[in-house]
Amino acid sequence: MSLRANRHKTRQGFTLVEVVVVVVVLGILSTVALVGYGKYQANANSTACATNVKTVDAAIAAYKSKHGGVLPTQQSDIVPEYLPEMPTLPVYTGLTHAACPA
Repeated sequence: MSLRANRHKTRQGFTLVEVVVVVVVLGILSTVALVGYGKYQANANSTACATNVKTVDAAIAAYKSKHGGVLPTQQSDIVPEYLPEMPTLPVYTGLTHAACPA
C-alpha cells in the first residue's frame, strides 16, 4: 500500500528540462529583438542625418539670398541666425560635411 500512495502524490515545481527550454527560448527571442532594434536604430540615424543635411543646406541658401549670393565662410556665419545650433550628424568641418553613415 505504501508504493501506491507514493505513486499518486502530485509533484510540485518544474523539471530541469522545462527550465532549460524556457531559458533557451527567451535567449533566442531576446537575440532576435536586439538585432531588430539595431536595424531600426541605424535607419533612424540615417534619416536624422539626411534631415540635418537638408536643414543646413536651407540655412546656407537663406544666407546666400540675404547676402547677394555669397556663400558663408564659416559656421558662425549661419549659427545662430539661420540655425539654432550646428547638427551633430553628419560631422561638420567648417561648412563641408562627410556623407551620412550608412
